[in-house]
Amino acid sequence: MSATQPLVAEGKNPRRKITPQLDTLVCTVLMLPPELVSIIFLYCIPFSCQWDKPDTNWRCPAPLVFLHVCKTWREIGLADASLWTAPHLRFGGYYLGKTTTHQRTPAQIENFLASWVERARGRPLTLTIHGDMMRCLGNVRAGALLARYASQVKKLDLWLTSLISWTNRERSLPNFVRWPLLEEIEIMGADNFHDIAYAFSFAPKLRVLADNDGVLSPSFGTIPWRQLTSLHCKLARLQDCVDVLREAEVLEDCRFYLDGEDEDDYLDDGMGTVEHAHLRELSLDGLNYGLDAVLPLFTLPALKILEITELPTDSDLVLDFLERHASHVQELHMHQLLVKSLPPMPALTKLTLTTKKDVYTGDLFALLQSPERRFLPSLERINLDRFHSKERGDYETMARALADRWHRSKGCADIAQLHSFTLLIKLGKDEVIEDFEELLSPVVDLKAAGVDIVLKYWGSKW
Repeated sequence: MSATQPLVAEGKNPRRKITPQLDTLVCTVLMLPPELVSIIFLYCIPFSCQWDKPDTNWRCPAPLVFLHVCKTWREIGLADASLWTAPHLRFGGYYLGKTTTHQRTPAQIENFLASWVERARGRPLTLTIHGDMMRCLGNVRAGALLARYASQVKKLDLWLTSLISWTNRERSLPNFVRWPLLEEIEIMGADNFHDIAYAFSFAPKLRVLADNDGVLSPSFGTIPWRQLTSLHCKLARLQDCVDVLREAEVLEDCRFYLDGEDEDDYLDDGMGTVEHAHLRELSLDGLNYGLDAVLPLFTLPALKILEITELPTDSDLVLDFLERHASHVQELHMHQLLVKSLPPMPALTKLTLTTKKDVYTGDLFALLQSPERRFLPSLERINLDRFHSKERGDYETMARALADRWHRSKGCADIAQLHSFTLLIKLGKDEVIEDFEELLSPVVDLKAAGVDIVLKYWGSKW
């Protein structure tokens, strides 16, 4: 077989020959040194499994597709172990479209993964498993498959569907599985794994954990909370927020989403304060009734980025927290309704404001124009999300305030220049802004001066 002769897939139906355009591309790539071709192949490896899309485009993804083009590409693909360090396993009819003709047997699945691991030649693996794994393999066999390669996995993504109700109460993962290289875990739908907390008891290098389904409660002592540096966690109780920060002493990035809807969910009596010396980024979502109860308990001397997605019941308690941390917070994401009461924040460089319930206030722009109080002197980036007003004058006021802020900052050591401005305007179904571009022309003019301006109106970007 010649070097450029197309291969055919194994099986009854041969793969169609490559097109003239691809043939030209293949010949061009073949003129490059093999090490450069290998680098090109590496950039073709998908970053994610696109778990929410059918499997029609994933039956032969990179790097498998390289083995079916020509002999030279196959040799290069098999010679580079780095191409085979991120195997994806996709299970269930959801990923196979309307047919099951490509459904593999358990033995074929195990052989498929074994071939990837063999081609990786001992390199650390990023293992992605999506779909209905237990129905395809069975609970015990699925757990055994994970345990078999646990010693080589550096990153693990588990996105498991719950298409059937599990009645098997056996542990799906054997006890005392060791993960000596595991640094990062992302979990979705892992409640299908019975006693999954025991699966990661021995992961000495684990630093990053994303629990998107609230599977791992802080009460599970088997999770190595004390060694985590990044945690994205869905919680069921308000008390869990406090417990996690107490347990995870070296956390630097923490994102909490509170899933509970019980308004009677209170903190334990006599709850003391929590001082966390390492936390740099904190995001709180879903705490619509408990935010003002949790924040006063936290003292975070290293905090740089704060995101509050819900409007608190008692805004004074939130503002007290901001005042205690105002000297070192650099990024703030919150609601525009609290802007007027913001304390002086000399280190703040980025401000993201979300308008709540289509309510517009002009406090931010009035403060930006105020020459007496140098409001947020280090501010460089402003993002306004779901901005809303029925008054034309509000848009003119906003545009003039931002342009005035930029012009006043030129040559002024006390006010940082505006580097970026993003405006996302949300209007009602029948609302229209007349002469939209003319209203915001002072802002648009800043684009020519080098400011990164993004204006979106009904999904359009200028």
